[in-house]
Amino acid sequence: MVDIDPQMQVILERARALNRPPRRTVTVTQSRADSVEGNKVWNEDPPEVARIEDILVDGANEKRRLRLYMKEGLDEPAPTLLYLHGGGWVLCSPDTHDALCRRLALAGGFAVASLDYGLAPEHPFPEPVEDCIAASRWVADHGLDIGLDASRMAIAGDSAGANLSLATMMGLRDRGTQLFAAGALIYGMYDDDLTTESHKAFGDGFYLTTDDILWFWEQYIPDPANRHHPLAAPIHGELHDLPPLYISAAGLDPLKNDSDKLVAKLAAAGVEFDYQVWPGVTHACLMMSRMLDRADGFIAEIADFVDRRLIDEADG
Repeated sequence: MVDIDPQMQVILERARALNRPPRRTVTVTQSRADSVEGNKVWNEDPPEVARIEDILVDGANEKRRLRLYMKEGLDEPAPTLLYLHGGGWVLCSPDTHDALCRRLALAGGFAVASLDYGLAPEHPFPEPVEDCIAASRWVADHGLDIGLDASRMAIAGDSAGANLSLATMMGLRDRGTQLFAAGALIYGMYDDDLTTESHKAFGDGFYLTTDDILWFWEQYIPDPANRHHPLAAPIHGELHDLPPLYISAAGLDPLKNDSDKLVAKLAAAGVEFDYQVWPGVTHACLMMSRMLDRADGFIAEIADFVDRRLIDEADG
């Protein structure tokens, strides 16, 4: 019997009652529209943040939107968290993750900068990774102009955003630089293996399905032979010389074993990390503060880790 948080159970029952068709039976455009509609509930009545501003930054081939969040009283230039939203490289944007980024900005002593990277299939791998690398470099070069201290910068993301966060750190490392003092990787997709025990246990009926994940991979990298590139599936890459990492997994997530495998490889590579498994909740739980009380606790965990790495250790 699955041990599930009672509030999570209510959320799951409401999601199941919508009876949405499988993603592969509708167009990408319709899937995106369904995602926007489905995420509206998590962005209703968002908390107030003193400064929210959209700016344009460099991407791989074109300018990309970066949404900046700063709470009242935050001294500038501020420590910075570059945030990469989830959505399987296909869905979502800074708009769908707006309330989450507001809560992160309020929970920590840093600014949050949420990147609108290019989405597949229009922008397949490696373009989203290159967007994130280019935007990271833009913030490093121009952050002071918009109140950001790029010498104290972390990167974070959920799901596909966690994949992109790790790939960005790896890509920068391989090109001879590392701009981030820390990373936070939240229930990430790190491998295209859909046969793990967590896929078998939670791949149907627990918010995110195994078939969803396969569809996301098909949009991002249509040829399965190319899905083991280290910046596409970081579990197949070299994980040495990375900054300290916070890694979380949802207990009822088909992707949980991705995080288990990742931390085993990080340990072997000598990378410092803090691994937290959140029992009784599903994928995307970080978004659910309006109905899931524990979500704010998860956000506080992440903010505390970033604060310690960007503020406490820098001051110490």
